[in-house]
This record gives sequence, structure tokens and C-alpha cells, in this order.
Amino acid sequence: MQEAIDRIHSLLQAAVDRGFPPERIVLCGFSQGGALALQAGLSFPHTLAGICSVAGWLSSGMPAAEAAERWEMPILMCHGFDDSMVPIEVARSSCKALAALGYKKVNLITFKGLRHQLSTLQFEDIMDFYRQLLPQRLEEPCPVVSIPRPTGCIVWMHDASIAGDVDEHILVGRLHQCLPDVQLILQRVPPCREGKSFGRTLLDEITEQLRKASAGGWPLSSVILGGFGAGGTAALLGLLFPQLAGLVSCSGFLADCFPEQQAESGSDQLILLTHGVEDKIVPIASARQQREALGSYGYRGVSFSAFQDLGHHFSVEVWDNVIEFAEIALDRALDE
Repeated sequence: MQEAIDRIHSLLQAAVDRGFPPERIVLCGFSQGGALALQAGLSFPHTLAGICSVAGWLSSGMPAAEAAERWEMPILMCHGFDDSMVPIEVARSSCKALAALGYKKVNLITFKGLRHQLSTLQFEDIMDFYRQLLPQRLEEPCPVVSIPRPTGCIVWMHDASIAGDVDEHILVGRLHQCLPDVQLILQRVPPCREGKSFGRTLLDEITEQLRKASAGGWPLSSVILGGFGAGGTAALLGLLFPQLAGLVSCSGFLADCFPEQQAESGSDQLILLTHGVEDKIVPIASARQQREALGSYGYRGVSFSAFQDLGHHFSVEVWDNVIEFAEIALDRALDE
């Protein structure tokens, strides 16, 4: 994280060196970028015009505001009320922590019905924040804000052997409500082929599906590989393809085919694990084993969602969680 903070400090200093005074610079970010905006903005040697953190949070260990001018720096936090990736309580506690550090102008705006996403619903408040901090000079044209939408592909391996099949129309419909430019490739997990191990069968299948995505014009950096049940186990074989935008394992389990390889140095590959607390087929302890194994190999971008009252089923709520994750991962791919 310090490396990322240093990189933001360098960008801010470059702007100052080009003639932009710090009091005319606003630092803004979404999700991890929102957390980074707070960390980098509050630790930058010069006091900025303000900081905007959307669906972000304040990391621990931030020093108190020492200079009086820092106390008055405006900080806006915007958060979706229905955010399951970074719950609204995290934003509220972050605001309290900022106030405790001496920052007097901290404002939290919440949006009912909004999940972990950057939406046009927030832009009116964000632009009002900008206008207050950076009043337009008469000779300056009003800027047009254009936010690129995430594009990419989700390759989804579904295990229907126990939980039953899924309705592809429902999955695509919900996906396109949030991410209209993201394609879904749905594949059922095949039975183990004669003469091949379980792991070899899964690896061959995901390799074939990734080839299809590539043939459709999607580079690995714009592809999320995920799955349910044995499909979730297959998805983690995607560790062999570090270029992927992200990996998702829903109700998956560790198998002999799990790739025991160290993450690349500094790897922040995004990985989502989800599991039903009431799963009797693949107990939730399996998800914890996955998380521990990934951590032991150096993967730092692992998030875990446990669903109360859910057994070994692939629900709409789980799919919505996957879509939220996909938006974050593909947004990051856009930045890179």
C-alpha cells in the first residue's frame, strides 16, 4: 500500500510542479481507490482543496491532523446503503475516526438502493462538492465529465450436479442492469473424462473457455473467471493465469488440483470467495481453508462473503455479489 501512496504523492507533486496550487487540487477515488485517496491525501505534505472517497474507508494508523489548516480540509464520503462489499457501517466508523483525528469538515452522503458501485446518482453531489471547492472562473469552460463503463467478460463454470441448473436469462439480465458492456460465457462443469484426473478435466475446461473469450476479443486482463461448486474449484485454477482481471469461487473447495504456487511479488490479484453458512454439502470451513491457503501463497486481494441462511445453492444475492466484484475488478483493469 505504501508503494501506491508514494505513487499518488508523485502525481500530486507533479501537478504542483506544473503550476497547479494544492488548494486547487481535489483527490478522489472509488473503493480501494477511495481508501487510497484518503491515505495519500491526508499524508501529502501540502493541504489539498479536498478529498472525495466513494465506497471507500479509512485505514488504521493514520496520524492526527497537526496543522490548523488541515482541520478545515473538506472530506466527502459517498456510500451505497446496500453495499455488501464495504458495508455502510465501515463508512460511518471512518467518518467518526476522521473526526477523532481532528478533521472538522467530514460529510457522509448515503444512497439507498445503491450497492458497491460508482453511479450517476452520486455525481450531482460530487460535482457540487467540486464546485464549492473549485469555483469556476468566468473564462473557464464548464468541464464535461465522461466516465468510461467497464467492459469485459465473465467466464462462469456452474456445477449443477447437486444445486441444479441456473437460468441464464436471469443471470444475463441482472448483469446487464449494472454492467451492460460485460458479456457472460456460461459453461456447465463437465463430468470427469475417462483417463483424466478431476483436476486435469477442470483445467482443460477452463483453458478452453478462456480461449473462447480470447477469440471473442477479450484479453485475459478483461476476463473474470468464476464458478459455483466444482466450478468454484475450477475457477481457482485460474491462478495459473495471473493476467486475469479476477477470480470468483462460490461454494468451492480445495482439491488436489489446487495450484500450490506463490503469488508474484506485490501481487494484488482480486479474488472473491463466497459461501453459504448453512452449506452441508461443502461446509463453510472449506472457504476458510481456501482463504488461508491463498494468504499463505502471498495473495493479498482476497475478499470473503458469507451468506446467512444459505445452503449449497447459487442464489440471486450471490450473483449480485459477483456482479459488484466484477465491476471493481474491471474498473481496475480500465485504470491499468
